[in-house]
Amino acid sequence: MICQNCKQETEEGKFCTNCGAELAVDQSAATVEASTESTVETETPETTAPVQAEQAGQETNEYAEKLKGISADFGQFFITLIKKPTEARNADQNALVSSIIVMAIFSILVALERYITISNYSSDYFGSASFTDDFLIPLLKYIILFALIPVITFAASKLSAQEVSLPVIIAKYGSYLVPFLLLYVIGVIFSLIKLGFPFTVVSTISILGPVLIIPILIILEKPVKVFDRIYVLIALSIVSYIIYGYLSTSGLGSFLDNFDF
Repeated sequence: MICQNCKQETEEGKFCTNCGAELAVDQSAATVEASTESTVETETPETTAPVQAEQAGQETNEYAEKLKGISADFGQFFITLIKKPTEARNADQNALVSSIIVMAIFSILVALERYITISNYSSDYFGSASFTDDFLIPLLKYIILFALIPVITFAASKLSAQEVSLPVIIAKYGSYLVPFLLLYVIGVIFSLIKLGFPFTVVSTISILGPVLIIPILIILEKPVKVFDRIYVLIALSIVSYIIYGYLSTSGLGSFLDNFDF
């Protein structure tokens, strides 16, 4: 650098090596550095919002894509089992989400049908229908029922020394449930067109099928190694029906009455 006093070239520092005069500080570098820091500080708040918005948009898109994937998988799952219900025996963990959706739909339809029926007839006999007693409680009963029956079936499969996991049992149960769901919808249609006896028969089969028939179908898929198959199926049917009978009583309703909905 050049000394301001003697005009001679000197090494960088605070004083000139030739005349000892104090060297002037180069303000350009400090100005550039300060300007850069100011720019960074100024731009950071401005760029944070767009980045956060972009991240939120990416998360929304990922959620939408997952939802589309689940919808597509469920559509293919449902159509396949409507066309060929025996494909339920090939269900695995990949069908778990679709099977749970079927259980939820079945529970909602049963509760909704009960609520609509009571709403149509209760004004003449019992007063207005109650959302808690005539929709919410039946909905919870069937959700519990469709949760317990696969667990009981899994326990029976373990007692029979069958190598199968609980998620697979749930997937198979929901898969076998598809034709019974369709049967229940047909029974509701019979009811709407005032065909009482067919509705009663179809509805009974569609309700008792998931309790008695589906667990038997799942156990029959693999050999029973410990107990005789007949005894296993009888015990499974008895336990499943006891659960169904208990949930059909007012026990759950009395329990839920202790809470305010």
